[in-house]
Parts: sequence; structure tokens; C-alpha cells
Amino acid sequence: MTEPVDGKTTVSPEVLTTIARLSALEVQGVSRFAEVAGGVNRLFKRGVGDGVRIEAKDNIALVDLHLILKQDVNIREVSR
Repeated sequence: MTEPVDGKTTVSPEVLTTIARLSALEVQGVSRFAEVAGGVNRLFKRGVGDGVRIEAKDNIALVDLHLILKQDVNIREVSR
């Protein structure tokens, strides 16, 4: 029997974006994603403007979500 070998798993930004979108939309109080003003960056980056921005840095995924919440929800409760 061979010894297990440590490997590396790479997840594409598109997969992370999909997971973030689906997870956020399941939160009570979230209505939809807000479009983000793209400016010049929008011309060069795919996915900018759809309310989700993901950046990988030092093996950590940094996720920014731009959300529109339903009327009369408590922002603090939704953010938990």
C-alpha cells in the first residue's frame, strides 16, 4: 500500500462566486444583489457589477457582497 500524498485543490473564482451568491440568497431578508458601478475596471474584469467580488490572497478568499435587502428587515440581524 502506498503512502498518502498531500495534494493541492484549486477552486476557480467562478465556483466561489456561485457558492457566495447561492448562500447569500438563502439568508432571510436578502432580496437580490445590487449592481456595482464598474467604471474602467468593468471593461477588464469578468463578473464585476453582479454584486459579488472575490479576491484570493494568501490562500484566503476575500468576498464582498453588495446586497439589496427586503423592506423592514433588521440589517444587523441579516448580517449575522
